[in-house]
Amino acid sequence: MSLSLAFVLFLAVLLPLYFLAPRRGQWIILLIGSIIFYGFSGWRNLCVLIALTIIVYVFGRLLGRSLDRQTEILKAHRADGSWDKPTRRAFRDRCVARRKWLLAAGVVLTLSLLAVFKYDSLLIQTVNMLAGTSYPGPKLVVPLGLSYVTLSAISYMVDVSRGQLAPEKNLAKLTLFIFYFPQMWQGPINRYDELAPQLFAIHSFDAPRALQGALRALWGGVKKVVVANTVGLAVQAVMQASGNLGGTWTWLMILLYSIQIYADFTGGMDIALGVSHVLGIGLYENFDRPFGACSVADYWRRWHRSMGRFFTDYVFYPLSVSRLSQKLSRLSRRLPLWTATLVTWALTGLWHGAGWNFVVWGLCNGLFILLSQELRPLRRRFGEKFSRVAASRPLTWLCCSGTLFTVGLFRTLDLSPDAGRVLSLWGRAATPSAVVGLFDASLWTALGLSIAQWGLIALGVLAMWLVGRATPHVGDVHTPSLGERLARRPMLCAVVCALMVVAIVVFGRYGLGYNAMDFIYGQF
Repeated sequence: MSLSLAFVLFLAVLLPLYFLAPRRGQWIILLIGSIIFYGFSGWRNLCVLIALTIIVYVFGRLLGRSLDRQTEILKAHRADGSWDKPTRRAFRDRCVARRKWLLAAGVVLTLSLLAVFKYDSLLIQTVNMLAGTSYPGPKLVVPLGLSYVTLSAISYMVDVSRGQLAPEKNLAKLTLFIFYFPQMWQGPINRYDELAPQLFAIHSFDAPRALQGALRALWGGVKKVVVANTVGLAVQAVMQASGNLGGTWTWLMILLYSIQIYADFTGGMDIALGVSHVLGIGLYENFDRPFGACSVADYWRRWHRSMGRFFTDYVFYPLSVSRLSQKLSRLSRRLPLWTATLVTWALTGLWHGAGWNFVVWGLCNGLFILLSQELRPLRRRFGEKFSRVAASRPLTWLCCSGTLFTVGLFRTLDLSPDAGRVLSLWGRAATPSAVVGLFDASLWTALGLSIAQWGLIALGVLAMWLVGRATPHVGDVHTPSLGERLARRPMLCAVVCALMVVAIVVFGRYGLGYNAMDFIYGQF
């Protein structure tokens, strides 16, 4: 999602048509607009997403029909008393097994599309490494948003198979759920029962709501185009000079890349949620002040919340209660937890990128979270013995700083496919010379940014911190958001929107070859 001129023109056409259309036809306008929007990414990408939608529709109907058939037969035999309880249980078990096979087939077909386009290079790289060959393989481009809609599609099929969701019988409505354009670049990963009722509801134009949505979308544009793109120049310079920086490289990337990815990802989310808010559609809040987290586990409950929710509900919990976990529990009570956590985080890393460095990244997060859980009794005893120290602000700030450092350290694995080299740079970062290197003024001037640009980044970080402080936690219905408070004063809100437009136009960093779709999380 971006504030490119083409996207602004697209909204200028779609929004009036959406609100002027017959009430029951609004969702059709949204469907046509989403298909056209996605079509601009290429007809091949459009075909892939259509194929995904058909797979999800067919298997959703098959799973729903299997569940309905089971209910009908059991009801009939319960009425005439022809089946005893063991017979009914055996029949139910056969139906459940059949649905598991149907679900497995649907998930495999859905993931196969993602595997072909996203993980082909990883597969070829692994085969070449094991076989000692150098086959280059085809260079396929991942269709826009495929990683995100794949997880949404899987959640839909799983919920239908569990009987938690009735299958959608209208193919066009399911297509809108898959194609809904604000979610395409970076999510969030939506669930059908949350998003679909809003997509097909009747929405009237509401000026305060539209102003609030525009305010949030423009704020996202400022974070992306002004802050993230500017600090991205320094990140590129550090990457190019990584061989000469030694351990200082790690410290620079923890600082700079953390700023870039936060401004980039939350900026994209703000644009998506802001545009949806104008339409009257509420998307899942993907962030809940993550930089206020006091632990890595808490950080991942606040950062990319829809991703964490998916892997918790559809990977971690099923693994925790699986037959394998039951067998492992005979060896150790903690073994199922460790196994489920590490598998979940390895898959989370693999979802982020087609490289072994991302798998290592996931395992690092999983291991650190597990170790923190094992140390929880020790922390509890410390809190009981030194209650004042445990509740003090300095210790809270120290925990938050340690969390940000740890997450930033792990995130440096995003930046290089050579995980071994990154891990060696972690070790070199512990040397005094690596820390002293940060205070070399010539290093910062060599990154290619002027004093004015560094000042712009500092101002942007300060603004993000202040806005974050003024933003209530997700689920806090008693405290109005900053956008709601500004929307109550239309003149002030209009002035703020105008200032952000000026900031995007004047201070926005575009550069040669700038692509409005180039979001960091867009590649994941």
